[in-house]
Amino acid sequence: MEGGSRIGWRGEVLALQRNEALLQKLSFIGILFCMAGMVTSPALVSLGIAVIILAGLALMPPREQLRRFIAHKPAVFISLLFALQLLSGLWTRETMQAAWLNEAKIKLPLFLAMYSLAVIGPFSLKKVRIAWFLLLAGTFFVGTGTVIDYIVHAAEINERIKVSKEVQVWLGCNHIYFSIVMAFSLLANAWSLSKPGPI
Repeated sequence: MEGGSRIGWRGEVLALQRNEALLQKLSFIGILFCMAGMVTSPALVSLGIAVIILAGLALMPPREQLRRFIAHKPAVFISLLFALQLLSGLWTRETMQAAWLNEAKIKLPLFLAMYSLAVIGPFSLKKVRIAWFLLLAGTFFVGTGTVIDYIVHAAEINERIKVSKEVQVWLGCNHIYFSIVMAFSLLANAWSLSKPGPI
């Protein structure tokens, strides 16, 4: 859908103001950074999250942000789970307080990114497809690099697997994490392509 309009979370057609449309583009760039870095570079993921948070929090007055966030039911549900984890600190043993605080610090940027995306609003189907395809391209790139690396250093990698019991994935990505992201990217791309709309 062109002309600065999008389909809202409830199916209504929403007209975007110029500054809101620019911030939504900035947020989409952040999403692309995250997708590109998911299996290639944690630094890219961190940069993408920072860009998404910046775009969302700079979007509009806090009262309007809160109104939009509350209207987004899935985000509210996830935020309640995050709040429960924070409250669990009240019952955490003193010896585990440092671990609890570390977990909260890790998840706070993820919560703020989710909040920002809920406030920014939905993206066009074309942008969704681009984001999922970029994630798939990243997994294909790392997978290809892993196969080539194994062909070149087969004996050395086999020896390491015997010792560590872990399959070596190119660029240092954990093999279980990589498998999950790859499967998710395949399913996400299949889902987006199954939706009616221009390719």
